[in-house]
Amino acid sequence: MSLLVYAVVILMSGILVNARFAFFMTMLITAVAAAIGYIQTNHIHAPDLYWKNESTAVADIAIFGFLFFVINLFSWISDREVKRSIMRARLSERELESEREKLEASIEERARELRDAQAERIDQLYRFAEFGRISSGLFHDLLNPLNAVALSVEQMEGQEGLDARCAGGSLSNAIKASKRLQAMIAAVRKQLSREMDRISFAAIKEVRDAAEILSFKARSANVEIRILDSSGDCEIFGDPSKFNQAVINLIANSIDAYDGIASETCGAVSVFLTRDRDQLVLKVEDAGCGIRPDCIEKIFEPFFTTKPAGKGIGIGLSMVKRIVETDFHGSVAVKSAEKLGASFTVRVPASAVPIGEASTGAQAMTDMPVMSACGASIRSAAPR
Repeated sequence: MSLLVYAVVILMSGILVNARFAFFMTMLITAVAAAIGYIQTNHIHAPDLYWKNESTAVADIAIFGFLFFVINLFSWISDREVKRSIMRARLSERELESEREKLEASIEERARELRDAQAERIDQLYRFAEFGRISSGLFHDLLNPLNAVALSVEQMEGQEGLDARCAGGSLSNAIKASKRLQAMIAAVRKQLSREMDRISFAAIKEVRDAAEILSFKARSANVEIRILDSSGDCEIFGDPSKFNQAVINLIANSIDAYDGIASETCGAVSVFLTRDRDQLVLKVEDAGCGIRPDCIEKIFEPFFTTKPAGKGIGIGLSMVKRIVETDFHGSVAVKSAEKLGASFTVRVPASAVPIGEASTGAQAMTDMPVMSACGASIRSAAPR
């Protein structure tokens, strides 16, 4: 029994040192105990049993008590050090986690800045590329007002004794042509502008400017652009050039939807502007090729396109989504059926009470031709 007690004492002391030493001491004590048991069992050496006839001395109790006290003391010290080590480890882990979060936040912030800068650069390059694609049509349309001005001036110069009514008509035509030329130049400058200008502006003006820029593209594709406005000159807050770019991308995408569709009749892209309580709603609809169901969810992803190679790079609609959500805090959605056309709906907050808004009821529409397109007209509907 006393041998086992001493073995326990030695084993507990070994545990306080380390696990490997305790395992070694356990194996050693087990081997020694087995050897002693074998020797005594086979009477190789007779055990000394004198201690059975002696009572436990006070000295033995003191020794055992001291040993257990020392073991408990070392156990308490070891436990305290273990707890302190665990606390230090947890504190270090929290500090490391905090540093990691700060580093991740810094990396994410830097990555976001790089993404924004890259997206802005891509926007500019795409805008210039799109402008280059439609520039031939713009130059053609710019010549028409210039020719009208020149023709009106020549009529006034070439006719002697021109009465006031004829002179007034020629002058009026020249003024209209010059204003149209100014409007087209302003639209082109807006397309190429890189300045950020966040103001309240009338959405219908940007829609008309976008239609003006895309008029030649629409005529070339045998497509009519129809603008139907019942927003009452509703104003929104943001950068007009960015909103203009978003509208251009939506209308251009709808015009491209008619590519490859054989039809004897003129296709149509309808642009609806309405006001829904505190929101401006812009809807662009076409009856073109539509979007496959498996492409609907990916249609706003960067560099995703359903157009043939060389026709698009998948930037336009992703740019629309980014502009609407980031710059105007709005939303954009799409509904489409393959071969039945598509409808894109943009909702952005209205910034002010629209000019001339009717207090109740829906406003009637009346068509007003704006310019020639595909043998028909780009038409704008206004409140009557």
